[in-house]
Amino acid sequence: RELVEQEKRLVDTTAGNTVNEEVLRVEKEYQAELVKIRSEMQEAVAARDEEVKEALEQSKKDYERKLGKIREEQDLLHYERRNETRRMQNEMDDLRSAYDRKLEKQLSAQKLDFDEVVAKLTANQGKLRHEQRVAMQAEIDKMKKEKSGKRSAGQLIMKILPLVGTVVLGAFGIPFAFGGV
Repeated sequence: RELVEQEKRLVDTTAGNTVNEEVLRVEKEYQAELVKIRSEMQEAVAARDEEVKEALEQSKKDYERKLGKIREEQDLLHYERRNETRRMQNEMDDLRSAYDRKLEKQLSAQKLDFDEVVAKLTANQGKLRHEQRVAMQAEIDKMKKEKSGKRSAGQLIMKILPLVGTVVLGAFGIPFAFGGV
């Protein structure tokens, strides 16, 4: 739920935090145990107790192996998080592309006149915030420079839509198909 609805990264979710905290706790325990073993090894060496030294050496290897495993699990968690983020971004991109294609198809089916849409946008631009007016006018000017056969009202609406939104376009009297989009 946190991944989808709140757009959190896996590590920022409750589950991710719990796993990460547990991994960090275990890693600290293993590191503390390694410090203790190293200290005991030095004491054993000083006492020239080979049997204790060998046992401590084995314990050291065991904890180093466990610490390596914990680090591998952390790396795997980070890898899975990156993959999940990429997958979700790809899904969002695919949905956005499909939405844009469907919207373009609906707009082209409405057979809107480019000059008529420009006139409606221009007549109503005083209702927009300054930055919206500037961005909208830039898109209009850019499209006016294109050959009349290459520009369409649908393309203009698709460029203006992210700037002003569907409600504003409807208020400006520009027909906008919502059905099935």
